[in-house]
Amino acid sequence: PMSFNLPSWAGVPRAPPGLVLEAGDQKLELGKKVLYVIGRASPAMPVDLNLVQCTSASRRHAAVIHNKDGEVYLVDLGSTHGTRMAGKPLMPKTPVKWPVGVEATIGGGEGDGKLVVTRIAKRPADPDQPEPPTKLVKKERKWEAEAPKPVVGGLFDDLPEAKVNVVKPTPLVGTAPFAATNGDAVLTHVVFLDVDGVLRPIVGREDFMAHTNTMMVEGRRVCINSSGEAQVGM
Repeated sequence: PMSFNLPSWAGVPRAPPGLVLEAGDQKLELGKKVLYVIGRASPAMPVDLNLVQCTSASRRHAAVIHNKDGEVYLVDLGSTHGTRMAGKPLMPKTPVKWPVGVEATIGGGEGDGKLVVTRIAKRPADPDQPEPPTKLVKKERKWEAEAPKPVVGGLFDDLPEAKVNVVKPTPLVGTAPFAATNGDAVLTHVVFLDVDGVLRPIVGREDFMAHTNTMMVEGRRVCINSSGEAQVGM
């Protein structure tokens, strides 16, 4: 049996490397397993590549080793006449990376003792052979009917109708809720402001205290300031 232990990095390639080992007229496709044995086969010692014409080859002369990336390494298995790569002898049982196109020699190199790793050539397309039909993937798309968009008539058409609560003003004559005095100060005038913060005269208005110049506040009659219009900060 071959006394050689595979290195820890050895493994079956994850993907076919597309490489072929050539020796004379023989071609061995690589990449299907981790190790290929090269030598002169016998019934008791089968090999993967049988060098029947190389008389200097040992029964199990060398081996090709793969790593998981599909790279190729050549190792001499302790042969009698040795193995060389690009003319340089290999140390026994020491794997060396084997680049594509670099020649390796088994023993004296006679017959089919010269090996080389090449790439598998792509077969040219046969014009008489129809190409396989392209698989079409049907993509379904669901269309939904869109509701007609309403015609925009105004800026606030979409707003709900507002509810307006009308509150009638309560007359303040004789029922003002505030105090008539503040310490030593005596209330002498009353002013009314519109909602926009503008002081406007109320004398002569028909809707509120028409033609009124005074009003009763806590039993005291005070003047209503209505002599003009002015801006009051609120």
